[in-house]
Amino acid sequence: MCECKLKKDGSLGWFKRYLKKGESFKADFYNTLDEAVQAAEEANASLISNLMPDRSASDSKSSLILKVEKTVTVRKRRLMEEHLMLSEALKRNSETNIIEPKSVIVPDNNENLRLALIEILKETPYVQLARLTRWGTTLLKENGKWVYAKHTKKTATYFYRERIASGPCGK
Repeated sequence: MCECKLKKDGSLGWFKRYLKKGESFKADFYNTLDEAVQAAEEANASLISNLMPDRSASDSKSSLILKVEKTVTVRKRRLMEEHLMLSEALKRNSETNIIEPKSVIVPDNNENLRLALIEILKETPYVQLARLTRWGTTLLKENGKWVYAKHTKKTATYFYRERIASGPCGK
């Protein structure tokens, strides 16, 4: 999860959120969108209540709180809109483009990659880019075959967007 923080120049920015667990820190990760939204709302309420211990807050503090609330609202609305678009793409593809497992050709005929890719293609058969996080790789479909692609943060973003935008309403 990301959190909105005040930068040194006075602007707001989004940064990865880490939770302290004992003497170490761990990434703030959730299995479902609903869990993440609930945790974010709880954290936001807690942070705002810590900022405003009394009602006599300065104008600059009140202005900052309004900016943060607006920034968080924009991010949340975009996230919910993307979730709705993904749901629609999945619904429209639920009975179309069923993938034949034998037709999935992966690099080096790696059976583990093929099985992981088939799981993604069962849900989103229209994607041309697949990120197989467990295997630390990203695959790109070229000429009917899947080939290795760069496995970076950028390709993670592309895969996320591919699932949303390349559904039948996106093509």
